[in-house]
Amino acid sequence: MELIAHNEALKVQIEKSDSKLESQNTHSFGTYVIHKLPKGKILVTEDGVKVSNMKKILIDAGNNAGVPEKDLDPNFTTYEIGRHLFRYLDSTK
Repeated sequence: MELIAHNEALKVQIEKSDSKLESQNTHSFGTYVIHKLPKGKILVTEDGVKVSNMKKILIDAGNNAGVPEKDLDPNFTTYEIGRHLFRYLDSTK
């Protein structure tokens, strides 16, 4: 029940973000949307639903975007890989 409430809160948070903030804090990859949430949390959704294999998708998205391999170490946390992905994307704008 706690997980459902947490996911609902994240969904509301994503829906409330304005379009400019959202464009800076989201990245589309295939059918997935990668969200950088407040406090550095990372969320990967497909059709608005949280996916279970976030780390794999982040690594694939990073490889596709050109993020250096050293920043996509599978031993990193989802947060670390997501942080590297968004930092790289921000630097290439």
